[in-house]
Amino acid sequence: LNLLQTSIFPVSLILFILIEVIQTKHILILIFSMVKYIKCWFVLTTVASLQQIYSVGKYASRFIKATKCALSINGVCSDHMAEPFNHFMPPQRAEVRDILSRM
Repeated sequence: LNLLQTSIFPVSLILFILIEVIQTKHILILIFSMVKYIKCWFVLTTVASLQQIYSVGKYASRFIKATKCALSINGVCSDHMAEPFNHFMPPQRAEVRDILSRM
């Protein structure tokens, strides 16, 4: 994976590397810092893309429904909810599945 050739490589990482090179003389500390920064960046982008599941549905209950639906699709728990709520219907469930499959 060549991050420099992708359009998602953040400019802030380049600045971070330059500052670290100037401030430190220990290459291991520099490498550790870069790896830590890249891992955090990937986690943040994953979380940001997961937020898309909360756009499915039109009521305030969509946040609970989307969370339970995503967990159900991954086999963690059932998506059935207590009264007066109802789980996502097949079209909404398919939307959540599509969002999860793109990740």
